[in-house]
Amino acid sequence: MAVEEKDILEIPTNVVSLTSLDTPSKATTILIVPGSPGACHFYIPFMLKLYQLFQQKINISAISHAGHAPGAYRNTSQRRWFNLKEQVNHKIAFLESQVPNDSDLILIGHSIGCYMIMQMMKTLPKERVKKCIFLCPTIERMNETSSGKKLRPFFTWLKPFVLFFIWLASIFPSSIKRCVFNQRFKLGLTPRSHVSHMTEACLSFSSVPSLYNILSMAEEEMNTVITLDQQVLRDNEDIITMYYTDKDHWVPDDACELMKRNFPNIDVIRCHQGIKHAFVLKDSEAIAEFVFSNLQNF
Repeated sequence: MAVEEKDILEIPTNVVSLTSLDTPSKATTILIVPGSPGACHFYIPFMLKLYQLFQQKINISAISHAGHAPGAYRNTSQRRWFNLKEQVNHKIAFLESQVPNDSDLILIGHSIGCYMIMQMMKTLPKERVKKCIFLCPTIERMNETSSGKKLRPFFTWLKPFVLFFIWLASIFPSSIKRCVFNQRFKLGLTPRSHVSHMTEACLSFSSVPSLYNILSMAEEEMNTVITLDQQVLRDNEDIITMYYTDKDHWVPDDACELMKRNFPNIDVIRCHQGIKHAFVLKDSEAIAEFVFSNLQNF
């Protein structure tokens, strides 16, 4: 497994990659587009399990969102926030610069990553993308969801107070913050083998510039991800699988049933295993097994 910092559109970007042991230049490539916070370390347990299920014969990469990692702020001229359109262009640039043109693509989105993939599909060659899997998709009416209503103040008028708290926390050395995060995840029943990855993810965005990017993007999501882009879904309905959970407070309660009714040709699945929206914290392996079962032909 390689954990690297790559320059994508001149933006230092954290990328985690697993390479096929069987002619990697010709193997299918899975790209994971994360939710928010968009730290690729969150997805390492999911990637490792998926890689194992594919018997290490597939390329898998997870890319952090632009500005959600500390490396993006070494150059003071880059201290700005990246909007959703820029995030989409950032992922397209990664595919164009880091993935061979003849490699088939499987795009896996989580949360707002699903929305980004939908926008990417307007640009990517249709014949290149063989499958899209949307996990806990936040692709419509985010402002109406229970989490959207509850947390919106933290993205807007409470944002300065949140950033001030993070600035105070930045005074403490990384060793103390690491210890705090480790204990938090252990108490949250995160599998012990996953705790270090979750901690690294949190450390990667626990700076004022990174958190400003995360909160600002969340605010834009509340104002932008409202109306479902039905045309993109209809144009790609033969390659899309939607995976909804029954404990997802970032998705409208009726979204799954409406998706089944309005898009009968899309593979829409509802999970009844009690998996939450942030599946990366405890249920990465269960989700990996679902994804693998959906990709048996690749």
